[in-house]
Amino acid sequence: MGAQISQTLESLARETDPEARSLLVRKVTAEYVRRISHTPTHLERNLFSALVMDLYDHISLSVRRDIITLLAQTAYITTELAEKLSQEADEHVIPLFEHSPLLSVDKLIAASRQRNEEVLKAIARRTEVPECLVDALMARAFVGVVEELVRNIGADFSQQAMTFCSIVGQSSPRLQALIAERCLKDQTFHDSILHSLADGCPFVPMSIVKASEEGSLDEVAFGVGGKAKMKPANDLSDGPVNREEATLQINLGELTYDELLQALLRAERKDDILWLLSDRPGLSTKAMEHLLSTEGNRTLLRILVEQDVSMKTFEALMKWRVEHFRFLQRNVYREVEQFRQGLRQKHSA
Repeated sequence: MGAQISQTLESLARETDPEARSLLVRKVTAEYVRRISHTPTHLERNLFSALVMDLYDHISLSVRRDIITLLAQTAYITTELAEKLSQEADEHVIPLFEHSPLLSVDKLIAASRQRNEEVLKAIARRTEVPECLVDALMARAFVGVVEELVRNIGADFSQQAMTFCSIVGQSSPRLQALIAERCLKDQTFHDSILHSLADGCPFVPMSIVKASEEGSLDEVAFGVGGKAKMKPANDLSDGPVNREEATLQINLGELTYDELLQALLRAERKDDILWLLSDRPGLSTKAMEHLLSTEGNRTLLRILVEQDVSMKTFEALMKWRVEHFRFLQRNVYREVEQFRQGLRQKHSA
């Protein structure tokens, strides 16, 4: 392996503190994945995978989550390691199920029957989703999963799946728009719709029937304003941040908590701001909403002091808090002064 990885492995072998070993495992994983000058050999792949497998059950949950995010897209680990990573809780395995080339179709079908909606959405976004997997995902009847499959040009629909998609689309204008845009982008998909119509299928939404006859699918897809409703799954221009990657970058020191919070406040990403504030202390978003709307609550201040949030960002958060949570403006000065005092005490300790 590379010299840098070898040095980290030597440090790992000498380290006895469990927390420090966890951090070193994350570091060596990041170095292994992010090397661009050298493709791992078969031996290196096996050695690295065996190392992670051996230490995995003894490292902290936050580091395990980062390891899953790092290894989600690589083909240079063993199938055994990929399957072990896939056994983690639903909220930790989303990037793995979306990207990993080492998870078999059988494994993905089994996950489709057992995992929650967010994991199913991740599977639906994979580069290739064969008919049998589409059928398994459709069987869970989550509208959000159906939408992801229709968005994904790499998802192959059987006639059965097409019928179910049409039934769900009957009551969903959003899904009708996605079906129309998929027809414009994917002739095979459109041909399947036309085949269903020719066979007398009564479930195809009338908007799609009419648009197919009149050649006006673009109007159904894009609406009056001409703005596409269907975006690539990784287009974050007006969607949520990649939370797993953001957490990983913070833990690796490539991004600070303060920088991310600043960016989210500027972009008015309410859901992502609530996630970021509540994730580290392990609170629910409902609990965080309560903290943001409550005056004189020291818990929020403590969280932000612990994360080294700057005064500039804290003041921006207070402004956002007033606008979104009816926090009284007259209480902002006191909160700012208490936060300033908290930072001084931390940095003087």
